[in-house]
Amino acid sequence: MVAVAAGLLGVAALFIGVTIWRLRVDAIRNAFVDTSNLATVLAEQTNRSVQSIDLMSDALQERMRSLGATTPESFRRFLQGEDTHAALLERMSRLSNVRLIAFVDNNGRLVNTTNEWPFPPTDVSDREYFQYFKNHNDQSVHISSPVADRLKGVQTVMFSRRLDDANNELLGVIVIGVGLGYFQQIYNSITSLDNLSLLFLRGDGTVILRFPDEKGFASAQMPAESPWYKLVSQGGGNYRSPGPFDGQARLIAVRPLRNYPLVINVGVSEVAALASWRNHAIFIGVGSLLALICSI
Repeated sequence: MVAVAAGLLGVAALFIGVTIWRLRVDAIRNAFVDTSNLATVLAEQTNRSVQSIDLMSDALQERMRSLGATTPESFRRFLQGEDTHAALLERMSRLSNVRLIAFVDNNGRLVNTTNEWPFPPTDVSDREYFQYFKNHNDQSVHISSPVADRLKGVQTVMFSRRLDDANNELLGVIVIGVGLGYFQQIYNSITSLDNLSLLFLRGDGTVILRFPDEKGFASAQMPAESPWYKLVSQGGGNYRSPGPFDGQARLIAVRPLRNYPLVINVGVSEVAALASWRNHAIFIGVGSLLALICSI
């Protein structure tokens, strides 16, 4: 009888263990589904927002061509006037949280800007975007890590495009600076959802914005050993993160934007995702064992 009872207890414990494990797998799967759905929605919203910035850049390039600014000399001559300054201000008024628009020449000198008129001679050749286009003949949009603008110190992301002359030599750069608040407005939708966090990153793993951002992780870098990079190259996916920035393990959904080198991460705390599973596991385990012992 003792052997039979022990055998029954062993079999019951095995089935209880399998049931509890399946419940855990289901809890993790559900967490990944929820974060994936939210990441997909936010990535699409962000893609549309960046596209509106990119369209503004296209319109400015068209103005440059219509003025005949096709050489370094004509670029500076035709775009440095107050009429161009007024045109830039008018364009900026069409998009909320655009903090500046500027034309920069092939030497890194400011040709025109919305910041002020008249503006003092300004050298921006040390800026990340200019150094990038100086060394890369890249026609896609370049997105900087957050920088403090030089007038008010507001954290700003620079969206810039390279302008070439007829010989594909650097003619200048169009720069559109957007305050981080522009993207925070998009991500406010997750503030009502407990235990969720969001990372807005460049494709190279540089953090642009963490939301909510309690410790200021902007410009931090995703660890080189993270599976995040592989998922980005594959077009997205899910993984468990140990929490490289705050030590809190999370279940992460990774969604690259369709048209730009940007990525949205949405994560839920692993503790929160498994909280209900733990309660069910304790209830099932204790209840089942008590029932079995009483029946024996």
